[in-house]
Amino acid sequence: MKTSKIRAFIKNNPALANFLRKIYSTPLPWVYRYFYFRLRPSNQSFAANEEDLVASQLLGEVKTFIDIGANDGYNASNTFYFAIRGAQGFLFEPVRQAYLRLFWLYSFNKSCKCRQVAISNHSGQSEIVKNAELSFISETEDRKHSELFEN
Repeated sequence: MKTSKIRAFIKNNPALANFLRKIYSTPLPWVYRYFYFRLRPSNQSFAANEEDLVASQLLGEVKTFIDIGANDGYNASNTFYFAIRGAQGFLFEPVRQAYLRLFWLYSFNKSCKCRQVAISNHSGQSEIVKNAELSFISETEDRKHSELFEN
């Protein structure tokens, strides 16, 4: 069957089109990433400046962790190193796009719970700004920290 006929067939079958959309929108590389490193743990750091390795040296075995502002759970993560070693964790990320990657990364890890919420010392709403790979609340932005990513 030619490609054009396949496209027409899919277009004329909405249920099939929805099914294929779901399959191709599932970020399988994120699911595989967790299993890859879980089965092959190494001393590779996942944190921006090897904070996970430093914490491991200072604390020894980490059995539980809380990650507030977990982002995608992998890039520049201070806790992924411990999660792949069996630690239980609670991960919080308010930004939907980052949360979806976080959710898929830990979708088969029952010892880590992910929640799409922000954590604060008061209730209310704020705008979250995304800057490259990081996000922050504009009212609490540290300009010196942001300048590091602008240069």
